[in-house]
Amino acid sequence: MNAPVAVTAPFAGRVAVVTGGSSGIGAQTVRLLGERGATTVVLDLQADPAQPDEFVCDVGSPTSVAVALEAVRERFGQVDVLVHAAAVALHKCIPDTSVEEWSDVLRVNLTGAFTVIRAVLPGMQERGWGRIVTVSSGTAVRVGGGNSAYAASKAGLIALTKVTALEGAPHGVTANVVAPGLTDTPMTRAVIGGDEELLAAARTSGIANPMGVVLRPAEVAEGIVFFCLPEAGRVTGQVLHVSAGSVMP
Repeated sequence: MNAPVAVTAPFAGRVAVVTGGSSGIGAQTVRLLGERGATTVVLDLQADPAQPDEFVCDVGSPTSVAVALEAVRERFGQVDVLVHAAAVALHKCIPDTSVEEWSDVLRVNLTGAFTVIRAVLPGMQERGWGRIVTVSSGTAVRVGGGNSAYAASKAGLIALTKVTALEGAPHGVTANVVAPGLTDTPMTRAVIGGDEELLAAARTSGIANPMGVVLRPAEVAEGIVFFCLPEAGRVTGQVLHVSAGSVMP
């Protein structure tokens, strides 16, 4: 008779907050963390307020973040894991990008990350344990035309996360980056198109990868979850490119 397979729950007793957790990479991250024992909480503009673990939040608004996280603490207690996956995209050349459009992309993708990190980091430092993961992009290091605001925000996110890693390290708090390649998400489809366009981009465009594939959100989420593991406590300040080889730094 075969012995029963042990069920592991490495995040049992941990509360994980995922911004942008209603769809795409964020939603898959919520699923995986939950399957592995975490109490998961979604902060998202598209969140369903009828769900006890979802909070409507505009990460680009410090007030909205403060209100949402206070509600999270009242309901669930401390925040042990933060994944910042919320993002907006803009595909315009520099002369066609207004200052307002530029500011809006940075407000969500970069300032939003700063705002949520600033809100949860002190508690993690005080308790001596925490995991912070931000979702950047291969575009941050392999730039292309029409991506000035998006690329700048995602490159800034890498620098912000490395500073967070440095400040968190003496207190047992890690901070790392996952940089996806071309991934099948609603945001990507809004910019590139449907199945045929995505596959063409994966094989022949400036963001093509040598595997010729479109990544699934779950594949990226696995990298995010790795950084959150208790066993990853000595891994900090790193950038993991989950890109099918489109970026090989």
